[in-house]
Amino acid sequence: MLRDQTVTGIVRALLFGFAALLVAGFAVLAFTLGELAARPIAITGGLLVGMFLALAWLILHRLAQPLDRLALDVGIVARENPSHFLGLGTRHWLGRLTQGFEAMRSRLTSVEARGAQALAQAQNQEAAQKRWLEAILLDLTEGIVVCNLQHQVLLYNQAAAELLGGTQNFGLGRSLFPFLAREPVLHALERQMQRLESGWAAPAARFMCGAASGQRLLGARLGIVLDAKSAPNGYVLSFTELSEEETALAKRDDLLELATEELRAPIANLRAAAETLSQNPDLSDAQRAAFQKVVLDESMALSDQLEALARGYRELGGGRWMMAEMHSNDLIASLIRRLTGTPLQLTPTGLPDWLYGDSLSLLILLELLLRQLHSATGSEAFDIAVSRSENRIYLDLVWQGEPIRAEQLESWLSRPLVGGLGPLTGRGVLRRHGTDAWSQSAGAGTARLRIPVASAHAGAPRERPLRPQRPEFYDFDLLRHPVPTGRFADRQLKQLTYVAFDLETTGLRPADGDQVVAIAGVRIVNGRILTTETFERLVNPGRPIPEASIRFHGITDEMVRDKPPLAVILPAFHLFAADAVLVAHNAAFDITFLYREAEGALRFDQPVVDTLLLSAHLYPAEADHSLDAIAERLGLEVVQRHSALGDSLLAAAVLLRLLDRCEERGITRLGQLIAATDMAGQLRAHQHGLERHAEGSAS
Repeated sequence: MLRDQTVTGIVRALLFGFAALLVAGFAVLAFTLGELAARPIAITGGLLVGMFLALAWLILHRLAQPLDRLALDVGIVARENPSHFLGLGTRHWLGRLTQGFEAMRSRLTSVEARGAQALAQAQNQEAAQKRWLEAILLDLTEGIVVCNLQHQVLLYNQAAAELLGGTQNFGLGRSLFPFLAREPVLHALERQMQRLESGWAAPAARFMCGAASGQRLLGARLGIVLDAKSAPNGYVLSFTELSEEETALAKRDDLLELATEELRAPIANLRAAAETLSQNPDLSDAQRAAFQKVVLDESMALSDQLEALARGYRELGGGRWMMAEMHSNDLIASLIRRLTGTPLQLTPTGLPDWLYGDSLSLLILLELLLRQLHSATGSEAFDIAVSRSENRIYLDLVWQGEPIRAEQLESWLSRPLVGGLGPLTGRGVLRRHGTDAWSQSAGAGTARLRIPVASAHAGAPRERPLRPQRPEFYDFDLLRHPVPTGRFADRQLKQLTYVAFDLETTGLRPADGDQVVAIAGVRIVNGRILTTETFERLVNPGRPIPEASIRFHGITDEMVRDKPPLAVILPAFHLFAADAVLVAHNAAFDITFLYREAEGALRFDQPVVDTLLLSAHLYPAEADHSLDAIAERLGLEVVQRHSALGDSLLAAAVLLRLLDRCEERGITRLGQLIAATDMAGQLRAHQHGLERHAEGSAS
């Protein structure tokens, strides 16, 4: 217990003890010398005791308390935030000590910078390999999942998440079998293990496996992952949806049948009619007219079937023809780079948006049209405007002058494109994008050439959602430390899965009818915040949102009018957080709303960690334990404050910093942490009770 005592407490006890001894000494002296000496001894003793108390006050406020404050600040600088500002003020006797500390802080910062640089250099190769892995996984059209032998997910790509239910349900550390049928996977794993034991390392044959929802049938392969000693410690699953392949194969077979069997009869009839006409010049007018009608009818039928064949080919090829989401700014920037060295000047206008198509073919087509427009009109300055209309995005090339004639534009679109696209024309590019191009007046002496393309946000046949810049879909440390199951209290803190969550509400009084307007959460697995595994929903509270609350979180009645109530959303959040410890700041507030709505239907029976109480336990001398104050002390950047997801992410970052501090204090298991925060909560409740009692007495 001695290490938890403060300098102020020790010095105060010593000074008060010495003062008591001094008073007792003067009392004994006065008693020994008798009544005549008592008065001068009392006066002299009082003066000395007063001087001593004044000196004691100076020692406490100029030395002891600054030492305690310095010790707290040194701890924060040493453990969490090297740039933390010293809170000593100016009235203290620690001048040279603080100067030495500042010099030490400067050296520590310099050493940390050099260490970080050395670490970054050492990790460059590993980071490059991870970037390659990320790029490969993101661009694979097949779903990829890596599991340990306990069937917990260690790695997955976006395609896998989409096929198995999305990242709000499917994620790192979770069991594979709520999402894939168990028996086919276990059977394939057993077969691969048997092959491995027999020394046969050939890849396994494909097997069919149903998604647990029953809505998809997947074709899959399974391979074994070996550790450094060639012992199996996991497996890799690759899979794709069979229905799409079968549909494409069926369309291909139909087209082949049309191109062979269905065209055979019209061609035979045409040949017979042509041979008859050429070999019998003496046919009567009626006979000749009949054969000519056969030629006309079969030619028309053949033309219709060829058009059907071409249309089917476009549908079959266009759906898989390098289509992807792209941002208009990226497309325009590439176009400007291709025009470097030409007299053409291109100015982007309008609001940037997301398109769906093939960026290379659109880029080459736009370049062709700009060069032809320059040649035909003499204009060198063009605007490229982006605008939206429902589920279409318009790309407009705008110039000063008159519109281009339709036949002139058609001649440009009929020319073969260059740039690695083969014998493709501009018309072919438009056809495969399901669109057209035309020229029209844009008003005020300007004209435009307009190309509508599909939007990536509405109406486009999107294969998968927009991917983040730096996905975090992997964590191979889980292979060595599987996510624990069973009793939470006996688990190491860093091996637990957490869900940090936050609510936005109509007000601060749930007992008076305030309701939830937003709920969000983020998963923390193996000490890492998985920013791609988040939950975020707006909620219809069933009542108007007060202006005071709107100013706080920015959520209006219009934003939640068409949203479902919390009772509809809560089961999805319950599934998202089912296997995790809940984390919140000032958790009692959020939990009150959560438990009230879940009562009778769902059970949130996992432990709850309150970052406010955890901070109060670790930093008892600090008065402010708001989320902003803790983040500032720990050197964390605060972004999107007072949004449910922003506060969830900040609480998650605070938790990880505080868990490092817990380990230094010997708190390594959840049971210890809950006990410590419960004690902190009781102390704060007692302190607040005393403060309210003092305020009531004063009033």
